[in-house]
Amino acid sequence: MDKNKIAYIGVKGIIVNSEGKVLITQEPTHYVGGGRWELPGGKIANGEEETPLEDILRREIREELGETFQVQIGKLVDVMRRSWDKPGASTNHIMLAVFECRYLGGDIQLSEENNAFAWVTARELPRYEFIPGYVPVLEKYFVSHPSSETKPDAMRTAEFMRLLHAFQSVERIMYAPNLERMENDVEHSYLLVMLSWYLAHTLGLALDRRKVLEYALIHDLVEVYAGDTPIFDTDAQVSKRDREEAAQTRLAKEWPEFTDLHEAIAQYESQSEPEAVFVYEVDKLVPIITNYVQGGHAWKKHNISASWLFENKRDKIHKRKEIRDLLEQFIGEFEAHQKDFFNEK
Repeated sequence: MDKNKIAYIGVKGIIVNSEGKVLITQEPTHYVGGGRWELPGGKIANGEEETPLEDILRREIREELGETFQVQIGKLVDVMRRSWDKPGASTNHIMLAVFECRYLGGDIQLSEENNAFAWVTARELPRYEFIPGYVPVLEKYFVSHPSSETKPDAMRTAEFMRLLHAFQSVERIMYAPNLERMENDVEHSYLLVMLSWYLAHTLGLALDRRKVLEYALIHDLVEVYAGDTPIFDTDAQVSKRDREEAAQTRLAKEWPEFTDLHEAIAQYESQSEPEAVFVYEVDKLVPIITNYVQGGHAWKKHNISASWLFENKRDKIHKRKEIRDLLEQFIGEFEAHQKDFFNEK
């Protein structure tokens, strides 16, 4: 076999108990790179080329976990590709079909292929060193399958409040109404929520109001870890997407039970729905309106060029005609009284 080819080699099971915990197993420490954790299952044996994958997984589970350990094998939930550094292997990449399984009962009797086992929740994944490839599969599963363990108690609720406080601590380049301190992300998000609701209603737009409000609430939440990126900071703009994608992944990992949040962030970031596009363009209009109300305070402070700003905003606000019309009205006001809003003469 060509060493560079991906070999379809095996099956794995995400075995879930009644508490929503997933079973993981540890490779023997005497293996090369051993001592790391993975999911139960194994490779397709000779003669099993035509055998249903579910039957192969059932055999592997029985061999690894004992004859009395019983599961119900469900649907295929993922396909995992990962590198394989086993000495003497005929390939350096393998593909594993991952099935969702329900634990029915029976004791675990580990074979020599495993050193230990554990039932884990999403929050406990960072405690274990996994073989590469397994963590993304498990994180994806936990996000789409919140368990009873993830229902918030008082301490978990307090943790979420800390997240919101951290979001409130993110300062922007815009100023609060008193012009004595910087606006924060919570304040900005609330302004966007209300302005989006107001415009969607008064303009009679055929938009899903719930989606509009949700997208406005979460549009900048990734900044809790990524920070705010001013439009004039060209260096920070280069890394903006990467930082925000990493923040989105971190939020999903730390708050697996809040699936609504992660779905809303993903939908907003995809900009595939009219509500997401609407909120995006209103968001770009908010600093325009704020600076109009505050006499261009932030623009003067950062010496923003009027021509550069207008070009930047026109480039970003062009899909929703009603928002573009508002932008052009404000630009007309700025051009008529430019010295009131910009340092330029």
